[in-house]
This record gives sequence, C-alpha cells and structure tokens, in this order.
Amino acid sequence: MITEEIKQNIIKELGIESLPSEKAEEIMTKLEQSIERALTLEVLDLLTVDDQQEFMKIAEAENNEDMMSFLSLKLPNLDSLTKAVAESVVREFKDFSK
Repeated sequence: MITEEIKQNIIKELGIESLPSEKAEEIMTKLEQSIERALTLEVLDLLTVDDQQEFMKIAEAENNEDMMSFLSLKLPNLDSLTKAVAESVVREFKDFSK
C-alpha cells in the first residue's frame, strides 16, 4: 500500500539516503511495517462491519492487487489517507529518535 513516492519522501525526510544501503533498508522495512499497521487500523475504522469482514478475507489471501482494488472502491481518498498515516508515523519516529 505504500507507494515508491512515499518511500522516497521518507528517505529524504529522515536523511537516510547517506546511510549504508543495508542500514537504510532496515530502517525503511521497520517504518513500512509500522505504517502498514497504522494504516490498517485507520482503514478498519472507516469501513462498515461487512466491509471489514471482506477486507480481512482479502488480507488473509495476501493478494495485494485485490486488496488495493477493494480499498480503492471503498475508500476513494486512500492515497491521501496513506500519505497522512505515513507522515504521522515518520513524525513519531523522528520524535522518538531524538
């Protein structure tokens, strides 16, 4: 669910492009996991109970294409929601790492 554009923005914002690639990838992997968890919670909060059940079925099948199609249909503002959640997680990361 996290686009390449969002990843690149995070890398720039955190200034990790100068780190060794292994370390930068490790940081990005952890951030992506945090963003995915936070985004899933936001998505579930916005869906109806029936849609939540459908979403969980699709998520269990681990078919990203079907999941994105479903979410795009149910949440037309998915891109802006994803960006907002990513920005929030990055802010928290930056605050925590000070």
